[in-house]
Amino acid sequence: MVFLLALSLLSSYFTPSLASHGLDGGGAFDTAGPHSGQDVGEALPDHIDPNGYVLYCPCMGRFGNQAEQLLGTLDFVKSLNRTYVVPPFVIYPPEAKKQSDRVPFNKWFSLKVLKSVHRTITMEEFFATVAPVVWKPGSRIGHCRTYANMKQCNHKEGNPFGPFWNHFGVDFDGYEHYDLPYDAELPSSKAAWLERFPGNKYPVIALAGAVGPFPMDPQNWPLQKIFQWSSTISGQVKKFLKEKFNDEKYIGIHLRNGIDWSNACEHVDGSSRYSYMASPQCTHGTDKTVTREMCLPSESTILKEVKKVAKKTKAKFLFVASDSDPMVAKITKHLKSLKVTVVTYSPGGGGDLRVELAILQRAEHFIANCVSSVSSFVSRHRRLHKRPTSFFAFSS
Repeated sequence: MVFLLALSLLSSYFTPSLASHGLDGGGAFDTAGPHSGQDVGEALPDHIDPNGYVLYCPCMGRFGNQAEQLLGTLDFVKSLNRTYVVPPFVIYPPEAKKQSDRVPFNKWFSLKVLKSVHRTITMEEFFATVAPVVWKPGSRIGHCRTYANMKQCNHKEGNPFGPFWNHFGVDFDGYEHYDLPYDAELPSSKAAWLERFPGNKYPVIALAGAVGPFPMDPQNWPLQKIFQWSSTISGQVKKFLKEKFNDEKYIGIHLRNGIDWSNACEHVDGSSRYSYMASPQCTHGTDKTVTREMCLPSESTILKEVKKVAKKTKAKFLFVASDSDPMVAKITKHLKSLKVTVVTYSPGGGGDLRVELAILQRAEHFIANCVSSVSSFVSRHRRLHKRPTSFFAFSS
């Protein structure tokens, strides 16, 4: 149900009124309007990729969802052998009253590993150095998936879509539609994309949203390696671990118990689900179904499983990251006999989620929320580095 709702919301930004965007009945762009800002016959400057570029708005969900779709879209772009224009993350600062803002990828993460995986340029650099050559104002075409009985394609309708493209000064001059599969690793799919949008005619494919699925395909989990923290975040983590834990081992847990999360978990009740949001991180490869207890673990489940891991690891510190209630007093009382100190990154609230995730990645043992994409960001990293992870209310 949630997946279908998300699909419905996203699809509202994709096509059907073709004539109003210069498209004929067969889907060919009106030849009176250019496909790009670069004539096909011109020699390209050295810094321009002749295979073209792919860019999109990361406009579904918050950090965890955006990270999963970033990896899926990277896989898609690799298959087409175009340059990946990695977008900034879309955030919603509390003080902005539900308005969106943007954080460049390289503020939180290093570009070095991502560039070693595939040709990459940040969206900020793209508009500074590439767009003036191949995607000039007046020739900026958006690309829309064709859906029956849907409204006119508009990449900029609503928040965060409008503010995102406005930030880069983009007004779309027309739209191309397509009805192509996103699994470009399949030879037939890749051939269809290359035939429909050859790089010499379409140097830029500008999508309304990410083409990577949510939850992401488990085969793309290894791509998590591209998320290497920036020196700023790594420095904050190193300082915190030294001051709070004296570099001794600690357990990490992630608690989702805010009102929005509680409401989302209501969709699990009374149904048999094999997948819900980011649950493949724990259910993939098993015959387990998702339960409400896995989505919103009870206090007794949390206390029981934390104590079990504390005894096993003999760790004297427990780090808690939470979207609402970190349960510090209750956990401290429950672990009193084990003399475990419970720590949060920012006791007063407002801590940096990225720093918390980096701390959880380094824990001796991590207890995750099976359904949360924020937990899955950590669990994918730990899977790559063969560090133990368990999930509340789930036994493999």
